[in-house]
Order: sequence, then C-alpha cells, then structure tokens
Amino acid sequence: MPYELLEEKISKIPLQYLQEMLDFADFLIAKNSASAKTPRKSCFGAMKDKITYIAPDFNAPVADFADYM
Repeated sequence: MPYELLEEKISKIPLQYLQEMLDFADFLIAKNSASAKTPRKSCFGAMKDKITYIAPDFNAPVADFADYM
C-alpha cells in the first residue's frame, strides 16, 4: 500500500479517533514482533544454576496441611 494512500486515509480520520488509531498501530507492531519470535524449547537442565537457595526445611511438612494428613 503506498504511503500516500495511507496518509490520505489518516487525514480523513476525526481527531477524536486518532489516539485509537495509534493504539491499534502499536498493537499491530507488537503482534508482528511477537509472532516473529520462535518459542524456545525447554530441555533437561535448562534451569541449572538458576536456583541459588533452598531453605533447609524445604521438605518439612507444611503446618497448614496438618489437617489433611
């Protein structure tokens, strides 16, 4: 689409709708950039070295669930 045609159509939009048009343009740009990214496959060991601390009582029973045991 030639930019001249786009500019002509934009000039016909009432001022009260220009912000809505800009928001829609931002949406289209974000949608395009999101679809361009390829999803990363998770694999074994992907979180290696990410967990730096585990509490000493990690495996201890949780007091809130005592009624259910």
